[in-house]
Amino acid sequence: PPSRATSHKPPTSLSSFMDLELSKFTKVPVARTAAYIAAARAFESRRRDRLFFDPYAEDFSAGYGEVMFRYFDRHTIFYDLIRQDSTTFEPDQAWGESSPTMARSVNAISLRTKFFDDMTLKDPTTQVVILAVGYDTRGLRLPFSSDVTVYELDFPEVIEHREKVFQEKPVYFKKANDPSLSDSHLDPSVLRQTLRSNEMFQASSSDAPDQSVPKTPEEAWKDFAKVAAATLNSCKAKRVPVPSDLREVDVWTNSLLSAGFDPKVPSVWLIEGLSMYLTEAQYANLMFAVAGLTAPNSRLTMDHISSQFFGNDAVKPFLDDWTEWGAPLIFGSKAPYDLIRKFGWETDLLTTYGAGDPFSASGPLIEHISQHTKDPAKNYICSGLRSNQTVEELKAAYEAEKASNP
Repeated sequence: PPSRATSHKPPTSLSSFMDLELSKFTKVPVARTAAYIAAARAFESRRRDRLFFDPYAEDFSAGYGEVMFRYFDRHTIFYDLIRQDSTTFEPDQAWGESSPTMARSVNAISLRTKFFDDMTLKDPTTQVVILAVGYDTRGLRLPFSSDVTVYELDFPEVIEHREKVFQEKPVYFKKANDPSLSDSHLDPSVLRQTLRSNEMFQASSSDAPDQSVPKTPEEAWKDFAKVAAATLNSCKAKRVPVPSDLREVDVWTNSLLSAGFDPKVPSVWLIEGLSMYLTEAQYANLMFAVAGLTAPNSRLTMDHISSQFFGNDAVKPFLDDWTEWGAPLIFGSKAPYDLIRKFGWETDLLTTYGAGDPFSASGPLIEHISQHTKDPAKNYICSGLRSNQTVEELKAAYEAEKASNP
């Protein structure tokens, strides 16, 4: 793997990390996780055999997202959970994509992104709602037709920053025209070997540059600029930003309706990377609100972490860092299929992602699992269609179950 410039060495303490440019997000600590996810999507987009291309991931990562990713990469919990190995890596050893933790983290986030992409396009719709949109760019990069409206909800500060970034062309164009702007410590020609056996997730031949010819960094950035332009041109959807605090259910639902959303028309809802930051009560309020806004045959795709994730001693340092950073992970489920069914969704697909050894060409990194699987070492993605149950029926059943299981 390429060597990494010492100037990009990750901070070894949270206090030094918090002095970075990310201070602009101090009002909304949990929104900082969006930069973390953007960094993973940027790494994925640099691959020649990428699963997707995110034209603005580089912009939203913008150095600080990458440093944030590498800071948390010093934890080896994801690798340790597979290997059952308590070995810890010092920051220098965990530097770059050769790190087991980083390789696994990038792969897991990329698989989740690809899965959400596919589920978004699975059912024809004219309305897509993304809750806690963060730096998600699906409203600009997926091949939606012109009759599709994508409603993007998040904190006002996040929406403001998104729109500011979208006013400019992606940084790929600048790097393609000025090689001096390219990050010398990046190798955009790296190929992933770990997904070759998984037919469900193969890079699109129309998307990926020619893999038979090694690319110099300058050539690679020019390729990226071409793909970015093609990606943006393929999306005809109308984006509607809706500044919202999703903890204030009455406020954000009214804002969504005022923005033009029609609850009588089937819609697609994405809740990615949100559930784990909510309390159980906030989660229930959010899910009942979504149920009340969705017509039959609407689709919901969302992810959960296992509640048993919180009881693992190897995970505790990672959780402690997120808590100190202001974005504690606090909610999980042993059986997400059963959980979202309580809120009106007939799950037709449940998967676990990120499973397997990131250095193995045979191990699948995503797998379909039984609807009732309860595995403490898994991340889950559920997708399903809205049932015919009313919100009143759902609430009555939910309260009855809580009363019987205090």
